Amino acid sequence: MIELSFIYEACGYENRDVLFAWTGTDLYMGPHASSMFEAGIFHYNETFVFPSDSGGVENEVRVTRIAEEWDEEIEGYVETERTTATYTWNGKVFE
Repeated sequence: MIELSFIYEACGYENRDVLFAWTGTDLYMGPHASSMFEAGIFHYNETFVFPSDSGGVENEVRVTRIAEEWDEEIEGYVETERTTATYTWNGKVFE
């Protein structure tokens, strides 16, 4: 697998990571993971969990998303969303 990252070092721009699988003869595009930060308003981050990571599963890639919003009362971020999407590699596509 190959992870290609597009990074904009500024607030309000989405940073996107795209996963590709190389079979030796063909290149297949897989899931993506994004992140964005807007200072003092919100931020979210999606990360890949690969089979080789702790807790990873063979032929499976998970994308975990955590979103947070700025809370003036505590002067910090509060988690507003946490989700996980699972993609299974069948040798030709991610399902």
